[in-house]
Amino acid sequence: MHKILLLTGLSFALLTGCVSNPMHKPTQEQIRQYDNKLLAEVAENLINDFPNLSRKYSRKQVHALVRQNFKLAKKHKMVLTGSIYVLTGYQLFFGKPIDKLDKQGIITQILNSDDKELVKMAYINQRIEYLEEQNIITADEKLLSQTSR
Repeated sequence: MHKILLLTGLSFALLTGCVSNPMHKPTQEQIRQYDNKLLAEVAENLINDFPNLSRKYSRKQVHALVRQNFKLAKKHKMVLTGSIYVLTGYQLFFGKPIDKLDKQGIITQILNSDDKELVKMAYINQRIEYLEEQNIITADEKLLSQTSR
């Protein structure tokens, strides 16, 4: 069973792909194709949700950053597309990968923890808020707008 959390608009949907025949396991190629499709959807959702991203990033760059964050997430046992969306969003808006935003390494500690994925994301969100409040990091506000100007 392959579980994926897919961001649709502003809500999350849990998709569970399974084969009707339990004796049939998907091939590595089928899994890779499925992952590629979901990653492309994550990238397109970011591009559609934040049209001003095109001021700074090409479509190809956004897709590449989604792949990069997929690898980072996978390394830390995170598989939800919603997490990949958020991690990539942070990188796009703050200009650095999530594990490089925090000079104290607290985000890296969170990623390396044994916590469940959604708990990790909650702690990462809290840490990002703290870093913003302390003016340690600043998002590019022009990119955050959900309407083109």
